[in-house]
Amino acid sequence: MTRRGVHRLTRYTGSRRRAAILGVLSVGVVAGLVATMMPLLADDDAALVAVADTTATTVPQDGDNGAKTTLATCPAPCDGNPRGTRDAVIRFAVTDLPATAVNIRATLRVHTWRDAAAAVTAYASTVDAGESRPAPVELGDVLDSVSTVTRGFNEWDVSGLVRGNGTVTVALAQSGLDTRIYWASRENRDPGLHPRLVLSYDVGTGASPTV
Repeated sequence: MTRRGVHRLTRYTGSRRRAAILGVLSVGVVAGLVATMMPLLADDDAALVAVADTTATTVPQDGDNGAKTTLATCPAPCDGNPRGTRDAVIRFAVTDLPATAVNIRATLRVHTWRDAAAAVTAYASTVDAGESRPAPVELGDVLDSVSTVTRGFNEWDVSGLVRGNGTVTVALAQSGLDTRIYWASRENRDPGLHPRLVLSYDVGTGASPTV
């Protein structure tokens, strides 16, 4: 409605009636803006669970974890082994983002059973998380880091990895503590402990690119 139309609508009303009409119009405009900017959040119960995970390691004693994956992180040296590096590698399949999703935020959540004075950094990774025991490779871009590990779920902002629908892989690398930290894998018997990716986004007018 134009300003002239609003004027005509309120011209023959009293000041109190005019204020009420303008108030209703203003509320309608604000409501429209809020609806446009409101983020659509995926709560933790609706979060994406990992489709594959493994530990990248060259330690023969780690064995073949193809039958049951184990997630661990450790720097070198690790437990006295100068070549004992272990990186936890986790893959997700993002499939349900709408074409109009913008400002995508992604939080990685991974569970451990202990507190530890270790820094753990999330990196983009090209390692195949479906392999039974892949070797560690050069890590990709830094996504986020926690300065200490706490018992329960730890979180990393990995929004830089998610641009739209597609497959994304994250590697967790440890520093500051030269002994292993174990993390719950997707094969843990408690589904509530599986690694997950929590997504939220705003609704825009353009198309969202795929990964």
